[in-house]
Amino acid sequence: MTREDRLSEIDDYVAYLNQLAETLLQKSLPDVAVTVFGFSQGAATVSRWLARATFRPDRLILWAGAFPDDIDYAVATHLLQRLPVVLVCGDQDEFIKEADLQKQRDFLLRLGVEPTILHFAGKHELHAATLRQLK
Repeated sequence: MTREDRLSEIDDYVAYLNQLAETLLQKSLPDVAVTVFGFSQGAATVSRWLARATFRPDRLILWAGAFPDDIDYAVATHLLQRLPVVLVCGDQDEFIKEADLQKQRDFLLRLGVEPTILHFAGKHELHAATLRQLK
């Protein structure tokens, strides 16, 4: 995403992700449970997408990233209503400090969501044992 055309690029990737989800969900069983997972900057990407998604996931995992604060508050509140949210972060993450994680938790609490928070011993990375725990 570039600064110059940020809003158009957000529109483009939201449209693409909606098209991809529609295609995949049409080929899935009707009662399939969908978890949406965003890592690092992808956490903001999937959050913006879900704010305009054509379906509702069963769970949202934001790993080493945050729900963006530039989404309309009313839209975010509606999206997150009764949606389990998991925040995951390494205890040595170079980009996400404990204070950032708590700020994200407080933001989500204001939206009516009590996120589950998982820590693992590691940096800004995917951690296999924690991924298995989320299964």
